[in-house]
Amino acid sequence: MESKVDIWMPLAIGDYLADTSHLDTTQHGAYLLLLMHYWRKGPLPNDAEQLANICRLSAEAWAINSRTILPFFKIEEDGMLHQKRQDAEREKALNQKRRGVAGAQGKWCTNGQEEKMKRSQRLAEARKKGTHTAAEWELLQTFCRHQCVRCQASDGDLVKDHIVPIYQGGSDSIDNIQPLCRNCNASKGPETIDYRPNGWQNACKMPTEMPTNVWTLPLPSQLPSPIPSPKEKELPEIAKNAISSSNGKPLDDSPDFQLTNDFEFEESTTQTNPRKKTKPELDKAVREVFAYYLDVMNLNPSTYTLTPKRRQKGFSRLSEALRISHGDLNNAVELMKGAVDELATSDWHMGRDERTNGKRYCDWENHLFRNTEQFEKWLQQAQDAAAREVKHV
Repeated sequence: MESKVDIWMPLAIGDYLADTSHLDTTQHGAYLLLLMHYWRKGPLPNDAEQLANICRLSAEAWAINSRTILPFFKIEEDGMLHQKRQDAEREKALNQKRRGVAGAQGKWCTNGQEEKMKRSQRLAEARKKGTHTAAEWELLQTFCRHQCVRCQASDGDLVKDHIVPIYQGGSDSIDNIQPLCRNCNASKGPETIDYRPNGWQNACKMPTEMPTNVWTLPLPSQLPSPIPSPKEKELPEIAKNAISSSNGKPLDDSPDFQLTNDFEFEESTTQTNPRKKTKPELDKAVREVFAYYLDVMNLNPSTYTLTPKRRQKGFSRLSEALRISHGDLNNAVELMKGAVDELATSDWHMGRDERTNGKRYCDWENHLFRNTEQFEKWLQQAQDAAAREVKHV
């Protein structure tokens, strides 16, 4: 068994109080210190001096109190002091950690030169091999009854899972995509099992008699002409962040985007009728990523809210993700969620590293989306994060 697990420790308060009603204050403190040491290091040494040190007691004090505390433990064949419940809880936590590491390795680890590839580059390569439309994705979800095709869960958001992972050369076409819940997607690893029910191909076929742009929203017959870049001081705060980019230039200087008078993003590369990105759409995308962040970080949404500062940071990073994904809002959201996933695999930021003393460094505005460099770091260091997890297992 591994030497330690995550910093948190489960404590069934009702059971604990029922079992320890005969302990005095000193004995409560000593017993809790032993449980904490057990949780981090495993079974306790059957040595009075070491146990006294763990409990922060003198040898005399331990000799007096040990007669009350030691009955909570049992000496096993390995000569160590064991407690059945602690062993079971540790094994449960370690199994959960192993699954997380396997999922991170399977999702991000690659071989050779491709190890250095950014996630955005892998997505770009996958899109060269094939792409899918929002309509095809919606049809596939509908055919699968908006359930995870792996575990049939229907009580959460579904994510796009690449059956053949993109780091293994999979494409981004609908033929290689299936709807999974977040848990199944995170724990999938390198497997390439297609869980979709028979008949999904016909359900996702696009009508051949319809024009290719039938699934796009109605657009005006004439496109608005690009306007000169407005001075930053004249823009509202949200717009300032939304149009900022990794090189510090406004988005309307990019060949991929133009900024309209209503501060709406437009795709303007090869489409005849570009699809505008309105402020409500951008705000919805930021809120979706923020909700995903709260879920992954296990934060209380009633106390950790999307403040104006956090919203601005979200808009700034969304504009960069849109630039990377060539205006594809869904892929931009997936890029930002990928950054959240990377933060969650960092022992240091999540407080699992001993040097942090359990303190987490995972703030949205300070440690995840503070600036462009930080955002790009999370996107390109997935391999390193997985390797750090392996060291602690």
